Amino acid sequence: MGGEKMEINGLVERIDNIRSLIQSKGSNADIFRWLSDCQVYLENSHNKLEYTKQFINEKENLKLQIISMEIYSIDIFDSLAATMQSVKDYENDKSEKTKKTTASISNLTSKRNDVPKRTLF
Repeated sequence: MGGEKMEINGLVERIDNIRSLIQSKGSNADIFRWLSDCQVYLENSHNKLEYTKQFINEKENLKLQIISMEIYSIDIFDSLAATMQSVKDYENDKSEKTKKTTASISNLTSKRNDVPKRTLF
């Protein structure tokens, strides 16, 4: 499953599983796939934001530690997971505001249509 098609909710739902893999020094392939999916998602959805660059730097640091030193840093992972949770919260909040704005505009439009038209005759 590629990160570009991955939803933020799916990435966040996998955090506990990946955290367990980090703690148990489990499957590097699953850990790296999740990290890559997150990076692709952030690059596609939030490429101009500072936290995307920070995420990528921390992700590369974690991968390097795992590959070269077999150090599975739960602190780095928790920081990456917190970034993804924050992105989810931000997107959900943004979506809720958009829904409220759309509902307000729709409500105003329907009220305007209810006003009787004046005629000259």
